[in-house]
Amino acid sequence: MVKNRDSVDESALKVLSYHLDQMSNYMTDIITVLTREAVIEYASPSYMNVLGVDASQAVGRSAFDFVHEADVELAEAMFQNVLDTQSTIRLETRFLSANGWIDAEVTGSPVLDESGNLTHVICIGRDISERKLAKQLLEESEQRYRSLFDHHPDAIFSLDLEGRLVSLNQACGTITGHSLEELLYRPFLELVSEADRELSAEKFRLAKLGLTTGTYETRLLNVRGEEVEVQALKLPIFVNGEVVGVYGMIKDVTAFNQMQNGLKRMAYHDDLTGLPNRRWMTQAIEDSIVRAQKNRTISALLYLDISRFKNINDSFGHAFGDRFLIKVAERLQEECSARGLVVSRLIGDEFTVLISDRKTFADIMDTLSYLLHALGQPFDIEGKEMFMTPHVGVALYPTHAHDAETLLKHAGAAVHKAKLSRQHIEIYSHSDRDPAELFSLESDLRIAVANKDFVLYYQPKVNIQNGSVDSVEALIRWMHPERGVVSPGDFIPLAEETGLIIKLGEIALELACQQAKAWQDEGHPLRVAVNVSAMQFHQEDFVEQVLDKLRQTGLPPKLLELEITESVVMGDVERVKDTMTHLSQLGISISIDDFGTGYSSLQYLNLFPIQTLKIDRSFVQSIESRTSQAPIVSTIIAMAQTLGLEVIAEGVETEEQVDFLWKHGCNLVQGFIYFRPMPAEQVISKIIALPALTKS
Repeated sequence: MVKNRDSVDESALKVLSYHLDQMSNYMTDIITVLTREAVIEYASPSYMNVLGVDASQAVGRSAFDFVHEADVELAEAMFQNVLDTQSTIRLETRFLSANGWIDAEVTGSPVLDESGNLTHVICIGRDISERKLAKQLLEESEQRYRSLFDHHPDAIFSLDLEGRLVSLNQACGTITGHSLEELLYRPFLELVSEADRELSAEKFRLAKLGLTTGTYETRLLNVRGEEVEVQALKLPIFVNGEVVGVYGMIKDVTAFNQMQNGLKRMAYHDDLTGLPNRRWMTQAIEDSIVRAQKNRTISALLYLDISRFKNINDSFGHAFGDRFLIKVAERLQEECSARGLVVSRLIGDEFTVLISDRKTFADIMDTLSYLLHALGQPFDIEGKEMFMTPHVGVALYPTHAHDAETLLKHAGAAVHKAKLSRQHIEIYSHSDRDPAELFSLESDLRIAVANKDFVLYYQPKVNIQNGSVDSVEALIRWMHPERGVVSPGDFIPLAEETGLIIKLGEIALELACQQAKAWQDEGHPLRVAVNVSAMQFHQEDFVEQVLDKLRQTGLPPKLLELEITESVVMGDVERVKDTMTHLSQLGISISIDDFGTGYSSLQYLNLFPIQTLKIDRSFVQSIESRTSQAPIVSTIIAMAQTLGLEVIAEGVETEEQVDFLWKHGCNLVQGFIYFRPMPAEQVISKIIALPALTKS
């Protein structure tokens, strides 16, 4: 405490003031000496820096003149406390400055004379506005983080370096079924399915090393011991450059995986019999070819067609026929499973069986004989004893084909020949094809590609909610001077087989960009979708090719859409992703054509920058059939909407299909019900003439 006399002489006051002035010259604080009546007797020069007030103007005024009116009562009480107790006090208040109110921290101490009587109070004030603002911002930031942490739908937690849960949000309890109290300080690995603990431990180890390894899928055990499928992420927690713990995030993907697996099952299995379908069989054949190449074995595809099945339907009805097909499928599945064979139902009364990993043709024929014997046994259908005699077409790898589609086609050709010749078994022969015709067609195609003898037809995509059209699909046509219009189904496969598909794709892209630019210049900006083959897409300079066509024509990228099939994404996934990302960043739309017909479609929906899914016409056209695939269509639409993707149905031909699609949220359709493919000069007038639609 500072000792002073009540009747201090003027020179002593000057000395005190001088020393206080010297102190304040090196301080950012303000120093004030008050009388017992709280009148300012001395104010330091720092008043000007802190409050913007000259010290001389403060002397003689009440200290409370500078205190915010809401704080005066407390300040007076604290001042009185100093007088009564002769002790030092500290309070936070607000001072009036030239620029408004500032937050300040004030310390007040008594000044006693030699007799111990309090004569003055000396106060030191410090501007804490920045500190309070920083504290306020920190508190708000912590509240925002805590709100995000507490209310995030995904489980968020932190682990100490021993792997124990030290903080967790409510979602941790929701996913596991445990209370937060039960989880706190529990080792995280105890919650992981035993089969996945090694992976989880490795992710934790890497995070402790300061490494981030991205998301991974694992399984947790809930309170009932059931496995919960989750997507997990572990991140290091750094404090002052040191790893002090690990953050974790868990997303429950059980429902999504179930929906995905359900959709995959619907997409790859036959509704009636539950057998794998053509798409599944196609992939199984491709897998068997890979093994055969590695192990030098042979494979055979058996194409079975039930003889006189139509007579069964006509005699006993379709319901009876369906039950018969189910019985045949069950027997095939039983016999094939026992021998490691793959069986599928293609359509109607047609089945395929894949015999793979055989060393000799005799092995294959022995297996076929056994299957025919098993199928020759009677079937009991509603008390009726039924027999079946199948026609069988056989195609071999590598003798007859080197890929799945060709093997299926040749086996189908063989069974067709078996039916015509009334033979039970027919083995495919290359002589069934006409090499001269194929050679002639290939020669003509090469000339047509060199001369660019192709035109594009366009099929508009209609918004069934309001009848608007803002995009069309470009479809290539070959006008042969002698053959007439050659079907794309004839020359596109040939172009792919010979490599001409790349040049053909460039021609289509150039023509489409030219036409889209012409429509834009006429005041009709239509986005044009161009089909891109896998071979064309995988060229190293594909992006530059697209850019060249845009530059040459002056077409804005937003008016170009590239339609690719699911086969494009097979192979080098990262390269495909980079190409798609580059195109998307340019403003070009990317859509997946014939969605649902590829083997690996579902797992890539989140990976690539795709804007649109096109539901394959085979699904759409089956909506009204007895073996409807409507559940697949509705599930694809729902999944697309969940992922924020636009969805369009192609091959729409009836009002019933339109109604189904609209009711399930698919507003874009393409098909004969509204437009057939047409020459460019008819497009605008046809679109304008489209009757108004009233879906709402």
